[in-house]
Parts: sequence; C-alpha cells; structure tokens
Amino acid sequence: MALRKITFDGATVSSKDDADINYHLFDLIPAGIIKGLGNEIPVSAGNNTITFGSGYLQIYGRRIFMEPNTQISITLDATRNGYIAVDINLAQNTLELTRIEISSGWPTLIQNNLSNSIGRYQFAIAKYSKTPTSLSLDASFAATRPMIKTLSDLVNEKNQEVYDWALGKFSNKIIPPVDLWATVMKYNLTDFPGQATDCLIHVRLGKIATFTFSGRHLINASIQSLAYRYIGVDYYLTIEYTSSQMYLYSNNTSHRISSVEVFR
Repeated sequence: MALRKITFDGATVSSKDDADINYHLFDLIPAGIIKGLGNEIPVSAGNNTITFGSGYLQIYGRRIFMEPNTQISITLDATRNGYIAVDINLAQNTLELTRIEISSGWPTLIQNNLSNSIGRYQFAIAKYSKTPTSLSLDASFAATRPMIKTLSDLVNEKNQEVYDWALGKFSNKIIPPVDLWATVMKYNLTDFPGQATDCLIHVRLGKIATFTFSGRHLINASIQSLAYRYIGVDYYLTIEYTSSQMYLYSNNTSHRISSVEVFR
C-alpha cells in the first residue's frame, strides 16, 4: 500500500480516478446530460433518421461530448418501440450510439454500476416508435432525461429543501374562535397542523394581559388557570382542553380574548 499522486506534475491519472471523483462530486447521479453546457442534446426526427444537437453527458463520472448533427438511421422494417442509447462498455473500452428495439412494450436497458464494476451502461437519450411506413419520436421524453446540474444549482436546491422543511415544521397561525361573541371562547386546534403538544400558545386578553404557554399543558380533559393583575386587582384566565378543543375565559366576563396565535 502506498500513496499515489493524482493532481501533481508528472502524475499518472487513470480514467477511473477522474470518473470516481466526478460521480461523487455531482450528487452520485449515475447518468445524465450536463445542464447548461452546450445545447443539452436536443432531439429531432425526419426521413427515417433521428438527429441530435450538441451537448455533454456523464455516465458514472465518465464524460462524453455529443457532436452537433449526430445522426442515427432507423430501418422501417417492422412495428417496434425503441430507445437510442449512449452505450458504454468498459470491459471492451467501447462507446457507441445504438438502437435498442422490441416488438411490444419498451426495451430493458443494461445499466451496471460502473463505479464498482468493469461493466456496461446504456443511457437512453431518445425514445421512438416505428412501423413499416412511419417513424414517431416521443418528443416529451427529452424533458424527462436526467440532468447533471452545477454545484451551485445543487446547493440552491438543498437550501430550498431545508427552507421548505423548516416552513413546514415551524410556523405560526392566528386561530379564530368558533363563536366570536361567546363568553367562553372555543378554539379548534385541529385547524393547525401537527399536535397541540408541539406548539406554543400565545393568548392576548384585550389590552389587559398576554399569556404564552406550552402546548404540553394541553392534556385531554385538563383544566388550569393563569393568574394576572389588572389595575391592582388579581384575576385569572381559565384554560380547558378536551378532544382538540381549547376553551378560554376570564373570571371577569368583561375581559375578552382578542387573539390566539399558535406557534409550532
């Protein structure tokens, strides 16, 4: 066992060295078209021929350039469905653009893991159907081909995923009462996503007092009171909870709940 130079002057670098690093850096995507580089391999068909525009693709870290106006002919000899695939065979060290057809359904592609084997991988870049008299290209297939994005795109996507996750986990909502004019204010906590025990409840009693308490106090069939003082007099707010319903009222009926906000 020893150290082996890779990015050094005079170093001997194998294709697998580069391929493994490329594959690892770009989110372990087995195969895809490199987004934003070249023309991303557009596809068109005519005169029994499928034509590709320029672009770059990568299969398990091995990069390939598709030259503009690359073409492959389709023989109209039967009714078949097929793919045009970029076919890598590491055992034979070959690379070719090939037709793979079947009489019904769609062909099964050979897709070995080239990062841990000297195998073969067929990456479909076009999908078509043919009869003895016609060739039909599946134009929508091009939009479904995997894309290999830049590192900045990948980072931005991860940032958005984290933001969306946090927004779903941590949010706030003002809960309206079931009856705005009732003496005992009733609130339906099922309108707020998640369990009440995971929340903080903020209650405003007009301009008189505010309360913040943990949802962990909202145990089914529970009742408790929170004391407050207003103009030198002590009052209390009663909190009842049962079957996802929260009831709030002051022992002074003129002290009305003005808002309830739930934080999760």
